[in-house]
Amino acid sequence: MSNKSNDQGRAYEYITLMTLYAEISKVRDVQIIKNSSLLAAQSAWDKMDDSIKALLSLSAQSFIPTIFELEPLILEEEGDVVELLIQKDE
Repeated sequence: MSNKSNDQGRAYEYITLMTLYAEISKVRDVQIIKNSSLLAAQSAWDKMDDSIKALLSLSAQSFIPTIFELEPLILEEEGDVVELLIQKDE
């Protein structure tokens, strides 16, 4: 895989996580687990130009309803905290 493709994939992971966080936080407690994968994804996101960021953001936004449809319990208030993280590539 090329570095450009790898960086775009990490950037997409980052914006998808951030978008998911923003949407879940509207209805219940959620936190992002900070790890080396998050830092790598954020770094890749920061390197993207604005046109790529806009495209990835739009894609991430369109993905969220599908996640909530497939996993409706994410939005149910259970008195606990939803934890989001980017898993390591292992």
